[in-house]
Amino acid sequence: MDRDTLFRHLNELTKLEEFDAGVPFYGIPDLGKYPIANIKVPVLAMFGEKDDRMGFSDKESALKLEAAAKEAGINFTLKFWDAGHAFMNQSNTPMYVPEVAKLALVETSQFFTKQFE
Repeated sequence: MDRDTLFRHLNELTKLEEFDAGVPFYGIPDLGKYPIANIKVPVLAMFGEKDDRMGFSDKESALKLEAAAKEAGINFTLKFWDAGHAFMNQSNTPMYVPEVAKLALVETSQFFTKQFE
């Protein structure tokens, strides 16, 4: 599935009312096509501090996403990890950072637990 198709599917998910929270990892859709204001649930966004995929998941782009989310009134938390892109991807051995992945999963679990209390 190409990136644009993936984001079209994700955009459709923003229209569903079944979601109570979300935790995306390292990636930003084209906000011109997929308005951030469509998000109506709390978000914990995870990014790698050393990610160098400019315009998609680098630190500067993630900070711009956070600013847009806050401006739209979204309950949005941005978390940077000491890693690059794909730090959670076990099948991408050069990028996978097991220690960070474990901590990110714990934080994800805590976030969802808090949202569903």
